[in-house]
Amino acid sequence: GSEMCIRDSPNTVFIVTLGENGSTAFSKGTAYHCAAAEVSEVTDTTGCGDSYQAGFIASYLADGNIETAMSKGSQTAAQTLSFIGGFRY
Repeated sequence: GSEMCIRDSPNTVFIVTLGENGSTAFSKGTAYHCAAAEVSEVTDTTGCGDSYQAGFIASYLADGNIETAMSKGSQTAAQTLSFIGGFRY
């Protein structure tokens, strides 16, 4: 199943976003957890998962640090929560 796929792919980072409960990532047999960034008000959740992934990928490609990338993903998703729709016009 999926556990075997993750275990057999040593260069894979598998991420589960959990909304207000943060996110969890698995890579090379290690689990990482990142709390959700705090927001004062949730306007709309549309696009938050995509925003998280964009922030994560940009950060991870820049320095290869999973924990830093998870934090950046959380911060990027939190910004998306502050307006209606997937992105600001």
